[in-house]
Amino acid sequence: MSPMPSIPVTRYRRLISFVLAVYWSALFVSTHVPVPQSFDFPEGSDKGLHWAAYAGLGFLSCLWRSVRIKRFTAGQYAGIGIVLAIYGLADELLQIPVHRTADVVDYLFDLLGIGSGLLAFAATRKWLSRYWESIQNRQDAPR
Repeated sequence: MSPMPSIPVTRYRRLISFVLAVYWSALFVSTHVPVPQSFDFPEGSDKGLHWAAYAGLGFLSCLWRSVRIKRFTAGQYAGIGIVLAIYGLADELLQIPVHRTADVVDYLFDLLGIGSGLLAFAATRKWLSRYWESIQNRQDAPR
């Protein structure tokens, strides 16, 4: 198997920063634009959207942080989780001025999404680490 092409770390950092910025901006805009009357969700049906949106935000935030440090620790996960939990609370409260509903259950699904995103990143990080290690071992093997 041929080795993976070398892409500068700064390019990865920029790409991940761009993706996170676009995702987070889209999330903010989508939660602060008044919902038209014709597009009314049935009661409780938006909970999966809250979960998925914040799972994506949690995963991307971990990915963004991981390319800037050498070692991703439990403290890194906790820090990201706390920042996103505070953002999620602010996000719910800032919906009131635009005539949307701030809902405790929505916030709980935001928190579940954050936790799911962090767990998904942890699982993916371990898998990727093993994958890249196996590639390195193949490259180091005598031919």
